Amino acid sequence: MQNTVSGEILLWDISKEDDPLLASTEIAVFNHREPITGLHWITHYGKHNKINFVSCSLDGKILLWSYEDDTLKLDHGFVILAKQLPRNFLIKARKDNAEIGSENESILCNKIDVKK
Repeated sequence: MQNTVSGEILLWDISKEDDPLLASTEIAVFNHREPITGLHWITHYGKHNKINFVSCSLDGKILLWSYEDDTLKLDHGFVILAKQLPRNFLIKARKDNAEIGSENESILCNKIDVKK
């Protein structure tokens, strides 16, 4: 998998020498419109014979994708904006990655703990 700064996701089969690009997302209203900050494979989501993954972006969107019939399909999507989070949420960085912040009212973080 690869992402672009425009929010596009590309799925490659690097075992193929000719035309290794399997599929890509389109620029669409519901897809990412900002740079993608994370792409992760998902196991045990939906049908087990499909390729599934989740993406998140600076636009605050968390999108669940599947690859089927040579197409990347958007299955579900969520938007989380920093102003929607309760005030008692704390943002803590992991020791190995301290990138924390907010951009375009979206949230960038590694771990969220609820203050008791």
